[in-house]
Amino acid sequence: MKAALIGLQGSGKTTVFETLIKESGQAIKYGTYGEERLKPHLGTIFVPDERLIELSKIFKPKKITFAEITFVDRPGFDMAHAKEADSLISVVGLFMGRDGVKDINDVEAELILKDLEAVQNRLKKLEKEVKAKESKDEIEYGLLLKCNKTLEEGGVLRNMELTDNEKALLGGYQFLTLKPIL
Repeated sequence: MKAALIGLQGSGKTTVFETLIKESGQAIKYGTYGEERLKPHLGTIFVPDERLIELSKIFKPKKITFAEITFVDRPGFDMAHAKEADSLISVVGLFMGRDGVKDINDVEAELILKDLEAVQNRLKKLEKEVKAKESKDEIEYGLLLKCNKTLEEGGVLRNMELTDNEKALLGGYQFLTLKPIL
């Protein structure tokens, strides 16, 4: 699983990242993930599970592989790394007079704007095809219209009631507001 740390510049993302990785005893990798100039921090931790150890005593596998989580932290307020993550961790600084509620709202607004831009770009492409009846993507087009409405109203896609088929259809877009967030 890959989790992206997001938040406003100076919110403490890197401090949280370093604490997570150092407490696990892992080394921090300053990576080549994404654009070279931004030098994101990558760190993978293993999640030990006593149940897995007990099962291995019974079944005696050749190898035990624990679950792992890769955390990605990019300096500044850049969401580019978040698209490829499975989940988001929003870091909110509540120090030096910061307004945490405002920061949460600002980050959410940025996620909504990024998704709205992606939805509207795709709708423009599909609209011509659907009107000309050259496309079989009418279902996708209708779903994206619903997404557009939700985002324009300031909502997030993870709160929409979606069928499994609709979730699968939207999966390839890597919408930020569809990802689980902590």
